[in-house]
Amino acid sequence: MATTTELAPEPESTTAFDLSMPARVVLAALSAGAGAIHLVMAPIHASSSSLEAFAFAGAGWFQIIFAGVILARPSRPWLQAAIVANLAFIAVWAVSRTAGLPIGAHPGTAEAIDTIDLVTVSLQVLLVAMTGVALVHPRVLGDLPAAALAIGAGVPVAILVAATLVVVSPSTVTHAHDETEVSSVAPGATGDLASTSARCDAALNPVAYWEEAKLAGTDGVTPVAADAPAATGGHAHGGAAPAVTATPTTPTTLGPLKGRGSVQYDKLLQLAGQPGEAAAGFLIAELANATDDEYHEFIASLNPANAAGGHAMEEAGTGNNSEATSHTMSHLGPQEWTPMSDPADCQQVVDELAQTKAVAMSFPTATEAKAAGYVRVAPYVPGIASHWMKFSVVDGTFDINEPEMLLYDGNGDNSHIVGVSYYVVMAGETQPSQGFTGDNDHYHRHIGLCNSATGGVIGDSTTTDAECEALGGRKSTGGAGWMSHAWVVPGCESPWGVFSGINPLLDKATGDASGTNEGGCAASAVRDRYELGAGTTETLPTTTVPAETEQAAGN
Repeated sequence: MATTTELAPEPESTTAFDLSMPARVVLAALSAGAGAIHLVMAPIHASSSSLEAFAFAGAGWFQIIFAGVILARPSRPWLQAAIVANLAFIAVWAVSRTAGLPIGAHPGTAEAIDTIDLVTVSLQVLLVAMTGVALVHPRVLGDLPAAALAIGAGVPVAILVAATLVVVSPSTVTHAHDETEVSSVAPGATGDLASTSARCDAALNPVAYWEEAKLAGTDGVTPVAADAPAATGGHAHGGAAPAVTATPTTPTTLGPLKGRGSVQYDKLLQLAGQPGEAAAGFLIAELANATDDEYHEFIASLNPANAAGGHAMEEAGTGNNSEATSHTMSHLGPQEWTPMSDPADCQQVVDELAQTKAVAMSFPTATEAKAAGYVRVAPYVPGIASHWMKFSVVDGTFDINEPEMLLYDGNGDNSHIVGVSYYVVMAGETQPSQGFTGDNDHYHRHIGLCNSATGGVIGDSTTTDAECEALGGRKSTGGAGWMSHAWVVPGCESPWGVFSGINPLLDKATGDASGTNEGGCAASAVRDRYELGAGTTETLPTTTVPAETEQAAGN
């Protein structure tokens, strides 16, 4: 009997398959273009994060290798791997531009989107879409007429040209985390602090500070005019002021208002040119009424490099030892910052600020302050809050556990704590050397306030002798009283610096809502400007209050 042998069908190949050559070329061009950009970005990110550098290099090499394989021997597994990998690259990028990655140089910080990002992501999106089509229709593009193929030959060329332009663009070299995000949070300094890896002080200030200080030229890194007077920084410790780098004084680009100004901007400039605590308070209130463009134009005008187009701070008599400075222009805007690079020093400041925070939070409202012997000596003024002093601890010594003043968001007993102020009595024109580790806790004086025997301050430093007498007060010199703020209360961390003389969150809205909420500067009208959102934030660790401090609070 004849038998028939049935041959089993050959299994479908899982490796090579008949992908058209035009499709191979387009896929290779898309992948190679994205890969080249990723490889170029790897060393740029290496200065701030080795992890990010390896990630960029890994993505780049995968895309370059895929381009070679797909040209020489395309396969379904490789196409499928390309889809998965590139979707992962796109997802990571999307998170980095929205919520911020949980790891890397700046965990939880969202980066801005720029041209480099858009080109790279576009190449990857097209690559994923085209790869998906190729898996379903391997002959895609291969059956087009010769004329169409000739015209389409320019597509891969255009892709590679676009990638090349991105790679060689000067903006790519300075991309890192783009200019609006904070590469800037821990900016590369001059001299021996040339790379971001040398900085350890980023966490000492809110993220918003580094953005503000870059505009104002006070971060100790951003170049300012070579002939601009160097501000005296810190509390003297014998150290020099932040380095001043020579750059052209003519801005290369116009500010947000494009030189056209506005009614509100004029009001800001007029208030900034007036001496006295009252004018500074009105200015903070008006900053809350300014648009973001007006606000950023104003902050940029504080930069000495922009003095020609600004409001000429020098004319307002703003030297640190001038009587006119009391608490006005010399403390307006983001504070001067001297870069720190020693991790031990940075950790010491973190520990000190945590201790200050613990002390401050032991007096959550003015009720606790009064019970501990503090009395209100100055009413709420936007930018500097109300001041409550404990006279029994006022002397010539800085004690981190015994702040001479507590700062509150209003005048009543139910007002909430917003910060502390240390008050050192020392005659002369030189700032006290005592204070926090480093040279960034600046001291200031209120010279010539009008004081009442029973009601504290009843007139600012511009009040004349006659005006003060008519109010029932007496002018005081105040020349020996040096004050230093520390904005350590969660939610009230100053966008102008942890030790800034003025805190812009303390606007009129904050004072108006005093005692009606849970505190933490939650009512401030400008929280969104600094991307703080509603409610409080925790940026500094909390330590326990020493027993001696708790005992003092009960006195």
